[in-house]
Amino acid sequence: MLIPITENQATIEGLLKRAPLPLWLLTMGIVGPIMEELTFRGVLMDYFFQPRAGWLAILVSGTLFGLIHQTKTVYEWLVYAGMGWVLATAYWLTKTIFVPIMIHILNNCGSLFQLTTNVSNIQVFWGAVIGLVIVVSVWSFWRWRVSQQARDIGESIK
Repeated sequence: MLIPITENQATIEGLLKRAPLPLWLLTMGIVGPIMEELTFRGVLMDYFFQPRAGWLAILVSGTLFGLIHQTKTVYEWLVYAGMGWVLATAYWLTKTIFVPIMIHILNNCGSLFQLTTNVSNIQVFWGAVIGLVIVVSVWSFWRWRVSQQARDIGESIK
């Protein structure tokens, strides 16, 4: 194994053996990421910080995200806090909750996929990178299309 697993991940592995995979995909792969992103990026970053707070909001959001994942070592905390900082930065840069939700879903579903197959960490990593590129590309195209439509509407009003 290239990257050691966290205790949280080990607990998930143990629980996975006792519940059906579709239930895990729904709860940990989809619902969990949506709820965590709405909480840590949507509510925390929008409600408690001014839009100009930027890096402070990112730092606090990621730090708290790391703490709620029941880590026991600094390494484990850094794994989750680092992911929280990445998700918070994605939210701050894109100004939409959709992108960090999709990144989080890709991450969690990739982890679940890895736990239920013989796929290595590095294969899941590259799968996540490809998934992230797809998500950002779709989001960018959507933003571009919306801006084009707004421009067309503005021109038709003149």
